[in-house]
Amino acid sequence: LLLKVVWLEAAAANWWQAIILAPLWGRWADIYGIFWFPPAREGGLGRSFREQVQQRDFFTVSLVTVLAAAVVGGLAGMLAGVAVWGVTHVLARWWTRDLGGLTGDTYGALCEIGEVVALAVLAAHLAR
Repeated sequence: LLLKVVWLEAAAANWWQAIILAPLWGRWADIYGIFWFPPAREGGLGRSFREQVQQRDFFTVSLVTVLAAAVVGGLAGMLAGVAVWGVTHVLARWWTRDLGGLTGDTYGALCEIGEVVALAVLAAHLAR
């Protein structure tokens, strides 16, 4: 939470763009992890989430997120997305290797970490 406040403050006059885009990219990180990586346990929350996300859902959410990022944040919004994708992919692969898949807790972590990464990138580019 403290990192989020710090990055929002660093975004200066463009804080409103960061307020819109950080949660958007954070939620997208969840959908990415849910769609592309297996759940860790058969009866866990991860399995329940995975059963709800279809290919059409993933691509629709991705398209809407990218368009919103481009309109609201321009290049900074798109760079935030690339950074969130990279961090999300690395973490999801790591957790899949170590845990055998993703869990409800790792989905929550992907969302929170995705928001912080997006805010950091947005602050770096919007404060100029």
